[in-house]
Amino acid sequence: MGIHICPSVYLAVCAFADDITVFAASSVKLRIMLDELMTVLENTLGLLAAYDKCSWMVCGDDPGKFDIVCRGTRLKNEQCTKLLGSWISADGTIDFDVSVRIGKAWQAFYSLKHLLLRKSAH
Repeated sequence: MGIHICPSVYLAVCAFADDITVFAASSVKLRIMLDELMTVLENTLGLLAAYDKCSWMVCGDDPGKFDIVCRGTRLKNEQCTKLLGSWISADGTIDFDVSVRIGKAWQAFYSLKHLLLRKSAH
């Protein structure tokens, strides 16, 4: 299961700190993978997910009229999400990520602007 990224290679789960991203080729496979993952986390490791903070996103295709439910909680459908410091959009573009990065660069510049404009004491 997972998504096909190159010949004979499938990406299924990306885990970093307390964030887990599950990649699936269809909503049916995603439901199965989430159920299996939650079972392992709960029964083997004793970890419980905060389902109210969980969300899902379909990249490139119309998500259609389905819901993803995990342990009785309906997960939010997102159009944009942050993964390892970069914003990923459902439409596959990088426009939002670039806008955020440009905004942060301008913010950093303006926070140091006073240093550039001050007159030297020498």
